Amino acid sequence: VMDDVTVLYFDDIHFDEVKNSTRKCNDIKTFCCGGRGEQVLIESRFCLGMCKMGRGPLACVPSCCPECLCPCFVKSELWVDDAMTAVETIRMARDSAKERMDMKDY
Repeated sequence: VMDDVTVLYFDDIHFDEVKNSTRKCNDIKTFCCGGRGEQVLIESRFCLGMCKMGRGPLACVPSCCPECLCPCFVKSELWVDDAMTAVETIRMARDSAKERMDMKDY
């Protein structure tokens, strides 16, 4: 048995954008076709949202670049039962970490 485990630290200050990215009409689509729940997307944008954080040699990737051409975006997708509650909890953990590290302006 192999597991695909990813560890996310919700208080990582680089994950500045946490949003509910659940598909439209999720309940109906899940009833008809199945699904994994609601989706939360965590990523980092900078330069007024024009760039996303990347991995490796591409540390800065233009936001307009499609993911199929540049799969090196630093982002995480979480599947949860209640995306709005998860987004709120993750944001509170991140903001609490910034406050503890005295980085309120970041």
